[in-house]
Amino acid sequence: MAQPQAQVFDFRTKLKKVSTGTGGKPQKPTFKLPMLSVTTEKGKKFMLKCGVTGFPKPIVTWYNKDQKVFPSDNIKIYTDKHEKELNILEVVKADTMHAGEWKVEAVNQVGKEIMTAKVNIKKQSKPIIVDGLSNVQVFKGQNLKLKVKYEACPSPKLKWTKNGLDMGDKRGVEVHTNEGDLTSELIVYDMSELMGGEYGLDLTNAAGRANTKCTVSVKEAMVKPSFDGPLKAGKPDWGKEFKMSTRVQGNPKPDVKWFKDGKEIKNGENGVRILFDEPTGKHELIIDDFGPEHVGEYSCVAESEAGSDSAKIEAKPDKPAKKAKIDQPLQPAKVLRGKQMRLIGKVSGEPLPELQWLKDGKPLTKEQGDTYVDFETGEVELIVNDFSDA
Repeated sequence: MAQPQAQVFDFRTKLKKVSTGTGGKPQKPTFKLPMLSVTTEKGKKFMLKCGVTGFPKPIVTWYNKDQKVFPSDNIKIYTDKHEKELNILEVVKADTMHAGEWKVEAVNQVGKEIMTAKVNIKKQSKPIIVDGLSNVQVFKGQNLKLKVKYEACPSPKLKWTKNGLDMGDKRGVEVHTNEGDLTSELIVYDMSELMGGEYGLDLTNAAGRANTKCTVSVKEAMVKPSFDGPLKAGKPDWGKEFKMSTRVQGNPKPDVKWFKDGKEIKNGENGVRILFDEPTGKHELIIDDFGPEHVGEYSCVAESEAGSDSAKIEAKPDKPAKKAKIDQPLQPAKVLRGKQMRLIGKVSGEPLPELQWLKDGKPLTKEQGDTYVDFETGEVELIVNDFSDA
């Protein structure tokens, strides 16, 4: 059954507007806010609330079917710790005895006021299939989507099956259950002939069980390649990882290629990795260290005998690239043999430039000196221990 929509009141805000204070002229109890009726399930918690004003402060008493209610392990009676005029009755675990009319009575020396509300405890009911499964045919390479609408109280445990075996936690399979509209959907990506068979959904709760089944057959047919949507990607940033992803379906299985500015990209070329997860049909292009050479228009093209499809995206960081620059050149230094030599400079650029130290025009090796870089200031330093003429 569809869950009833409960009306929501901001009790604290409304009470502050209507509060009469704690002193002054005697005033009979007044309920300034309505006490809302409640619909819930057996075993669930529910609360009744009312805002009461009056002077002297009224004594509040709760009744269930005209029987006075006292605090217990299952029933809590208290006032809100922030707004003392807000009285609350809380039932920790609802039972059938709590169904019916509830009454709250506020009394002081000036008068008495009563307000009522109804509590409805939904009866347990075994699952009922409202919209069940029916036989379906899909083409090889397409995604299978099965959806069931049901009613039950309490909410049932759901299990999707194929040929009697649990489909949960399988790669290439997703289950989406919405307890609000009481539906469950099974998605199987990139169907193959082996994925045909009898599919079913079992529903079980304390009141009973139900199931619905259908036969899924997979047909060999030409299906034009198609993308599930636009390429998914974040915003690129200099020196950071940048990832693009998409899913492609079609029959026969499409050949997928990636391009930058119209030129095909090869896996491992220019710091780019191309990945494919066959069970889900997910394609990814990953740039580990985004640099100026990676700025441009990227496209993913899927082709097969049935046709082709493509998706595009522009990859450009918000910060413009800046040419590498030496802001502080190295200064001549005098060093004694066997002592430590330190050379300090400063560079800038976006992204931060790669560094190569040279001696007499030849690159230094790691064994000849240690390099340190401050990525915030661009300061670079070369340290050579045990300096020599060599």
